[in-house]
Amino acid sequence: MTHESIAHEKDEAAHHEVSEQKSQKGKLRRICGRFWWLYFLLFVIIVLAVVLPIIYVAYPKVARRAADRSTLQVTSMTIQNPTPDSVELGFTQVVNNPTKYEPTLYPFNASFYMLDNADNPPFASIRTPKITKAANGTESEVPLQRVNITHMDEFTRYVLLALGSEEFTVALRGHGGLSTSSLPKTNVNYDKNITLKGFDGLKNFGLLSFNTLNTTEPDGTNAVGVAAIFNPTVMTLNLGNVTLAMSVNGTDIGVATLNNLVLVPGLQQVDLRAEVYQLVAVGIVLERQNPVLPVDLKGGNSTVDGQQIPYYTTMLQEVALQMDIDVTKAMEGS
Repeated sequence: MTHESIAHEKDEAAHHEVSEQKSQKGKLRRICGRFWWLYFLLFVIIVLAVVLPIIYVAYPKVARRAADRSTLQVTSMTIQNPTPDSVELGFTQVVNNPTKYEPTLYPFNASFYMLDNADNPPFASIRTPKITKAANGTESEVPLQRVNITHMDEFTRYVLLALGSEEFTVALRGHGGLSTSSLPKTNVNYDKNITLKGFDGLKNFGLLSFNTLNTTEPDGTNAVGVAAIFNPTVMTLNLGNVTLAMSVNGTDIGVATLNNLVLVPGLQQVDLRAEVYQLVAVGIVLERQNPVLPVDLKGGNSTVDGQQIPYYTTMLQEVALQMDIDVTKAMEGS
Protein backbone atom coordinates (compact mmCIF):
# COMPACT_ATOMS: atom_id res chain seq x y z
CA MET A 1 0.00 0.00 0.00
CA THR A 2 1.36 3.35 -1.02
CA HIS A 3 1.78 6.36 1.22
CA GLU A 4 -0.95 8.15 -0.76
CA SER A 5 -3.51 5.42 -0.08
CA ILE A 6 -2.67 5.29 3.60
CA ALA A 7 -3.10 9.07 3.93
CA HIS A 8 -6.40 8.85 2.05
CA GLU A 9 -7.75 6.22 4.45
CA LYS A 10 -6.75 8.35 7.46
CA ASP A 11 -8.55 11.38 6.01
CA GLU A 12 -11.68 9.31 5.44
CA ALA A 13 -11.57 7.97 9.05
CA ALA A 14 -11.12 11.46 10.48
CA HIS A 15 -13.98 12.78 8.36
CA HIS A 16 -16.20 9.93 9.49
CA GLU A 17 -15.33 10.61 13.16
CA VAL A 18 -16.14 14.33 12.84
CA SER A 19 -19.42 13.53 11.12
CA GLU A 20 -20.31 11.08 13.87
CA GLN A 21 -19.52 13.66 16.59
CA LYS A 22 -21.69 16.26 14.85
CA SER A 23 -24.48 13.73 14.60
CA GLN A 24 -24.26 12.95 18.35
CA LYS A 25 -24.28 16.67 19.24
CA GLY A 26 -27.28 17.18 17.05
CA LYS A 27 -29.10 14.33 18.70
CA LEU A 28 -28.24 15.80 22.12
CA ARG A 29 -29.55 19.22 21.11
CA ARG A 30 -32.74 17.68 19.83
CA ILE A 31 -33.20 15.73 23.07
CA CYS A 32 -32.56 18.85 25.19
CA GLY A 33 -34.92 20.87 23.06
CA ARG A 34 -37.59 18.26 23.36
CA PHE A 35 -37.24 17.51 27.07
CA TRP A 36 -36.05 20.91 28.39
CA TRP A 37 -39.03 21.07 30.79
CA LEU A 38 -37.94 17.81 32.39
CA TYR A 39 -34.42 19.10 33.04
CA PHE A 40 -35.79 22.38 34.39
CA LEU A 41 -38.12 20.46 36.70
CA LEU A 42 -35.21 18.36 37.96
CA PHE A 43 -33.23 21.56 38.59
CA VAL A 44 -36.13 23.09 40.56
CA ILE A 45 -36.54 19.90 42.59
CA ILE A 46 -32.83 19.90 43.49
CA VAL A 47 -32.93 23.59 44.49
CA LEU A 48 -36.04 23.06 46.61
CA ALA A 49 -34.52 19.98 48.20
CA VAL A 50 -31.63 22.16 49.36
CA VAL A 51 -33.46 25.43 50.15
CA LEU A 52 -36.64 24.17 51.82
CA PRO A 53 -34.86 22.30 54.63
CA ILE A 54 -32.86 25.47 55.29
CA ILE A 55 -36.01 27.61 55.48
CA TYR A 56 -38.31 25.22 57.30
CA VAL A 57 -35.89 23.15 59.39
CA ALA A 58 -32.57 24.93 59.90
CA TYR A 59 -33.96 28.49 60.09
CA PRO A 60 -36.60 27.73 62.78
CA LYS A 61 -33.89 26.01 64.82
CA VAL A 62 -31.66 29.08 64.51
CA ALA A 63 -34.60 31.31 65.45
CA ARG A 64 -35.39 29.18 68.51
CA ARG A 65 -31.75 29.26 69.60
CA ALA A 66 -31.68 33.04 69.23
CA ALA A 67 -34.89 33.36 71.25
CA ASP A 68 -33.52 31.01 73.92
CA ARG A 69 -30.26 32.94 74.25
CA SER A 70 -31.90 36.35 74.55
CA THR A 71 -32.83 37.85 77.93
CA LEU A 72 -35.21 40.56 79.12
CA GLN A 73 -34.48 43.33 81.60
CA VAL A 74 -37.38 45.36 82.95
CA THR A 75 -36.23 48.93 83.58
CA SER A 76 -39.55 50.36 84.75
CA MET A 77 -43.01 49.05 85.60
CA THR A 78 -46.31 50.68 86.47
CA ILE A 79 -49.23 48.96 88.20
CA GLN A 80 -52.10 51.38 88.71
CA ASN A 81 -55.87 51.82 88.94
CA PRO A 82 -56.48 48.54 90.78
CA THR A 83 -59.91 46.94 91.00
CA PRO A 84 -60.81 43.78 92.92
CA ASP A 85 -59.99 41.62 89.88
CA SER A 86 -57.77 43.68 87.56
CA VAL A 87 -55.01 46.28 87.30
CA GLU A 88 -53.53 48.52 84.64
CA LEU A 89 -50.07 47.21 83.84
CA GLY A 90 -47.28 48.47 81.61
CA PHE A 91 -43.50 48.29 81.58
CA THR A 92 -40.34 49.17 79.69
CA GLN A 93 -38.03 46.33 78.72
CA VAL A 94 -34.57 45.98 77.24
CA VAL A 95 -33.92 43.01 74.95
CA ASN A 96 -30.43 41.56 75.42
CA ASN A 97 -29.68 39.64 72.22
CA PRO A 98 -26.13 38.19 72.12
CA THR A 99 -26.49 36.81 68.57
CA LYS A 100 -25.65 38.55 65.27
CA TYR A 101 -29.28 38.32 64.15
CA GLU A 102 -31.63 41.29 64.53
CA PRO A 103 -35.05 39.66 64.21
CA THR A 104 -38.46 41.24 64.11
CA LEU A 105 -40.57 40.10 67.05
CA TYR A 106 -44.30 40.08 66.45
CA PRO A 107 -46.97 40.86 69.09
CA PHE A 108 -48.04 38.00 71.33
CA ASN A 109 -49.80 37.38 74.63
CA ALA A 110 -47.20 37.13 77.39
CA SER A 111 -48.24 35.40 80.61
CA PHE A 112 -46.64 35.81 84.04
CA TYR A 113 -45.93 32.84 86.30
CA MET A 114 -44.52 32.23 89.75
CA LEU A 115 -41.40 30.07 89.59
CA ASP A 116 -41.62 27.82 92.64
CA ASN A 117 -43.63 25.14 90.84
CA ALA A 118 -43.67 24.10 87.18
CA ASP A 119 -47.44 23.54 87.37
CA ASN A 120 -48.27 27.04 88.59
CA PRO A 121 -51.03 28.70 86.53
CA PRO A 122 -50.43 32.18 85.05
CA PHE A 123 -51.64 35.05 87.22
CA ALA A 124 -51.89 37.68 84.44
CA SER A 125 -51.33 38.12 80.69
CA ILE A 126 -50.33 41.19 78.71
CA ARG A 127 -50.13 41.97 74.98
CA THR A 128 -46.58 42.76 73.85
CA PRO A 129 -45.83 45.15 70.97
CA LYS A 130 -44.02 44.48 67.69
CA ILE A 131 -40.27 45.01 67.93
CA THR A 132 -38.46 45.65 64.65
CA LYS A 133 -34.77 44.69 64.52
CA ALA A 134 -34.37 43.45 68.08
CA ALA A 135 -30.64 44.13 68.33
CA ASN A 136 -28.72 43.79 71.57
CA GLY A 137 -29.87 46.55 73.93
CA THR A 138 -33.10 47.35 72.08
CA GLU A 139 -35.58 49.10 74.38
CA SER A 140 -39.32 48.76 73.91
CA GLU A 141 -42.36 49.84 75.86
CA VAL A 142 -45.26 47.57 76.67
CA PRO A 143 -48.03 50.20 76.95
CA LEU A 144 -50.36 50.46 79.92
CA GLN A 145 -53.34 48.16 79.46
CA ARG A 146 -56.12 46.73 81.57
CA VAL A 147 -55.03 43.28 82.71
CA ASN A 148 -57.41 40.79 84.28
CA ILE A 149 -56.06 38.80 87.21
CA THR A 150 -56.45 35.25 85.93
CA HIS A 151 -55.55 33.52 89.19
CA MET A 152 -56.11 35.51 92.38
CA ASP A 153 -54.07 33.28 94.70
CA GLU A 154 -51.05 33.40 92.39
CA PHE A 155 -51.26 37.17 91.95
CA THR A 156 -51.55 37.61 95.73
CA ARG A 157 -48.43 35.49 96.14
CA TYR A 158 -46.73 37.71 93.55
CA VAL A 159 -47.45 40.97 95.41
CA LEU A 160 -46.44 39.34 98.71
CA LEU A 161 -43.17 38.24 97.12
CA ALA A 162 -42.56 41.73 95.73
CA LEU A 163 -43.27 43.35 99.11
CA GLY A 164 -41.13 41.09 101.25
CA SER A 165 -38.15 40.41 98.97
CA GLU A 166 -34.96 42.29 98.34
CA GLU A 167 -34.96 40.66 94.91
CA PHE A 168 -37.33 38.22 93.22
CA THR A 169 -37.86 36.44 89.91
CA VAL A 170 -40.96 35.63 87.88
CA ALA A 171 -41.37 33.91 84.52
CA LEU A 172 -42.76 35.41 81.32
CA ARG A 173 -43.95 32.86 78.77
CA GLY A 174 -45.74 32.97 75.45
CA HIS A 175 -45.82 31.87 71.80
CA GLY A 176 -45.15 34.42 69.08
CA GLY A 177 -43.82 35.07 65.60
CA LEU A 178 -40.23 35.92 64.66
CA SER A 179 -38.65 36.75 61.31
CA THR A 180 -35.17 37.65 60.10
CA SER A 181 -34.38 39.65 56.94
CA SER A 182 -36.44 38.35 54.00
CA LEU A 183 -37.02 34.91 55.48
CA PRO A 184 -40.62 33.97 56.34
CA LYS A 185 -42.06 34.33 59.82
CA THR A 186 -41.65 31.37 62.13
CA ASN A 187 -43.17 30.75 65.55
CA VAL A 188 -41.08 30.39 68.70
CA ASN A 189 -41.83 29.73 72.35
CA TYR A 190 -40.70 32.39 74.80
CA ASP A 191 -39.81 31.34 78.34
CA LYS A 192 -37.90 34.09 80.12
CA ASN A 193 -37.09 34.68 83.76
CA ILE A 194 -37.33 38.31 84.83
CA THR A 195 -35.52 39.38 87.98
CA LEU A 196 -36.68 42.53 89.77
CA LYS A 197 -35.78 44.36 92.94
CA GLY A 198 -38.42 43.99 95.65
CA PHE A 199 -39.73 46.47 98.22
CA ASP A 200 -37.75 44.71 100.98
CA GLY A 201 -40.59 45.12 103.48
CA LEU A 202 -40.50 48.95 103.18
CA LYS A 203 -38.05 48.79 106.08
CA ASN A 204 -36.85 52.35 105.49
CA PHE A 205 -40.25 53.82 106.40
CA GLY A 206 -39.96 56.79 108.79
CA LEU A 207 -42.03 59.56 110.37
CA LEU A 208 -40.94 63.12 109.58
CA SER A 209 -43.62 65.00 111.50
CA PHE A 210 -46.75 64.31 113.57
CA ASN A 211 -49.13 66.83 115.13
CA THR A 212 -52.49 66.56 116.86
CA LEU A 213 -55.41 68.71 115.68
CA ASN A 214 -57.36 71.13 117.87
CA THR A 215 -60.65 69.70 116.66
CA THR A 216 -61.55 66.25 115.42
CA GLU A 217 -62.56 66.10 111.77
CA PRO A 218 -65.80 64.41 110.62
CA ASP A 219 -63.96 61.22 109.57
CA GLY A 220 -62.43 60.91 113.05
CA THR A 221 -59.00 62.31 112.13
CA ASN A 222 -57.43 64.09 115.10
CA ALA A 223 -53.74 64.03 114.03
CA VAL A 224 -51.79 64.55 110.82
CA GLY A 225 -48.22 63.93 109.81
CA VAL A 226 -45.72 63.35 107.02
CA ALA A 227 -43.96 60.04 106.48
CA ALA A 228 -40.94 59.15 104.34
CA ILE A 229 -40.98 55.98 102.24
CA PHE A 230 -38.07 54.64 100.22
CA ASN A 231 -38.98 52.47 97.25
CA PRO A 232 -35.88 50.58 96.02
CA THR A 233 -37.66 49.06 93.00
CA VAL A 234 -38.31 50.17 89.40
CA MET A 235 -42.05 49.75 90.08
CA THR A 236 -44.66 52.45 90.47
CA LEU A 237 -47.42 50.86 92.54
CA ASN A 238 -50.81 52.39 93.28
CA LEU A 239 -52.10 50.88 96.55
CA GLY A 240 -55.24 53.02 96.86
CA ASN A 241 -56.32 54.25 100.29
CA VAL A 242 -54.29 52.37 102.89
CA THR A 243 -55.16 52.03 106.58
CA LEU A 244 -52.81 50.60 109.21
CA ALA A 245 -53.47 49.76 112.84
CA MET A 246 -51.37 51.72 115.36
CA SER A 247 -50.29 49.97 118.55
CA VAL A 248 -47.74 50.15 121.36
CA ASN A 249 -46.61 46.81 122.78
CA GLY A 250 -49.77 45.18 121.48
CA THR A 251 -52.19 47.85 122.77
CA ASP A 252 -54.17 49.59 120.02
CA ILE A 253 -53.81 53.38 120.10
CA GLY A 254 -55.44 54.32 116.79
CA VAL A 255 -55.60 53.94 113.00
CA ALA A 256 -53.33 55.63 110.45
CA THR A 257 -54.48 56.35 106.89
CA LEU A 258 -52.40 57.00 103.76
CA ASN A 259 -54.85 58.21 101.15
CA ASN A 260 -54.22 57.39 97.48
CA LEU A 261 -50.83 55.90 98.27
CA VAL A 262 -48.67 55.58 95.16
CA LEU A 263 -45.21 54.13 95.72
CA VAL A 264 -42.78 55.60 93.19
CA PRO A 265 -39.13 54.59 92.77
CA GLY A 266 -36.80 56.35 95.17
CA LEU A 267 -37.47 58.44 98.28
CA GLN A 268 -40.82 60.16 98.67
CA GLN A 269 -42.88 61.96 101.29
CA VAL A 270 -46.52 61.03 101.87
CA ASP A 271 -49.23 62.64 103.97
CA LEU A 272 -50.50 60.64 106.93
CA ARG A 273 -53.80 61.08 108.74
CA ALA A 274 -54.58 59.36 112.03
CA GLU A 275 -57.36 58.74 114.47
CA VAL A 276 -55.50 58.47 117.77
CA TYR A 277 -57.18 57.04 120.85
CA GLN A 278 -55.87 59.90 122.94
CA LEU A 279 -56.82 58.68 126.40
CA VAL A 280 -55.18 55.32 125.72
CA ALA A 281 -52.06 57.00 124.33
CA VAL A 282 -51.76 59.38 127.30
CA GLY A 283 -52.24 56.46 129.70
CA ILE A 284 -49.33 54.59 128.07
CA VAL A 285 -47.14 57.72 128.25
CA LEU A 286 -47.86 58.06 131.99
CA GLU A 287 -47.20 54.38 132.53
CA ARG A 288 -43.92 54.46 130.63
CA GLN A 289 -42.98 57.87 131.99
CA ASN A 290 -41.64 58.61 128.55
CA PRO A 291 -43.36 60.93 126.03
CA VAL A 292 -41.90 59.04 123.04
CA LEU A 293 -44.08 56.13 121.98
CA PRO A 294 -42.65 53.32 119.78
CA VAL A 295 -45.67 52.84 117.56
CA ASP A 296 -46.10 49.72 115.44
CA LEU A 297 -48.04 49.91 112.18
CA LYS A 298 -49.46 46.53 111.24
CA GLY A 299 -52.19 44.89 109.26
CA GLY A 300 -54.48 47.12 107.34
CA ASN A 301 -56.73 47.53 104.40
CA SER A 302 -56.63 48.79 100.81
CA THR A 303 -59.64 50.39 99.16
CA VAL A 304 -60.30 52.23 95.89
CA ASP A 305 -63.59 54.04 95.36
CA GLY A 306 -64.99 52.26 98.41
CA GLN A 307 -64.09 48.79 97.10
CA GLN A 308 -61.65 46.63 98.99
CA ILE A 309 -58.65 45.48 96.94
CA PRO A 310 -58.21 41.92 98.26
CA TYR A 311 -54.68 41.17 97.05
CA TYR A 312 -53.27 44.43 98.44
CA THR A 313 -55.21 43.99 101.67
CA THR A 314 -53.63 40.56 102.09
CA MET A 315 -50.22 42.08 101.34
CA LEU A 316 -50.73 44.83 103.92
CA GLN A 317 -51.47 42.21 106.55
CA GLU A 318 -47.78 41.31 106.28
CA VAL A 319 -46.57 44.90 106.67
CA ALA A 320 -44.75 45.64 109.93
CA LEU A 321 -43.62 49.25 110.14
CA GLN A 322 -42.46 51.26 113.12
CA MET A 323 -42.43 54.96 113.93
CA ASP A 324 -41.64 56.96 117.06
CA ILE A 325 -44.19 59.58 118.11
CA ASP A 326 -43.17 62.24 120.61
CA VAL A 327 -46.53 62.94 122.23
CA THR A 328 -45.33 66.16 123.86
CA LYS A 329 -44.11 67.62 120.57
CA ALA A 330 -47.22 66.40 118.76
CA MET A 331 -49.49 68.25 121.21
CA GLU A 332 -47.31 71.38 121.08
CA GLY A 333 -47.69 71.54 117.32
CA SER A 334 -51.48 71.49 117.43
